[in-house]
Amino acid sequence: MVLGLTTLSYVSGYAAKQSAYGGNVTHPSQKNVGGKPMGAIEATLFGVLGVVGVSLWVIVMVVTAVVDVGMSFIPAYLAYKCNPKHPIAMGLVGFFFSEIYLFVFLMRKFIIKEKGYCPGI
Repeated sequence: MVLGLTTLSYVSGYAAKQSAYGGNVTHPSQKNVGGKPMGAIEATLFGVLGVVGVSLWVIVMVVTAVVDVGMSFIPAYLAYKCNPKHPIAMGLVGFFFSEIYLFVFLMRKFIIKEKGYCPGI
């Protein structure tokens, strides 16, 4: 999907630039159909679609990063609450290595059943 959006953006940007300079632009899909030059309206449409495609890709990546960072706060909170001797250090470990810390937490809490480990949760 990313490769398709990037390719569409490149092609449409090239088409819009060539159309703006008054050059004849042939869309790659039209090369085998007689090589008809692309008009200004088509070039503008492809330029807009390229910008929208790249913008949508950026929005999806930002939302994915926000969700990923947001989900890292759960193990960080568990690490902070369950390790009273070193809450800050373990909170950082829980944040940066969230999957590993969740595995360790579940092992200590429910499999090994350590006495006194995280009694409030």
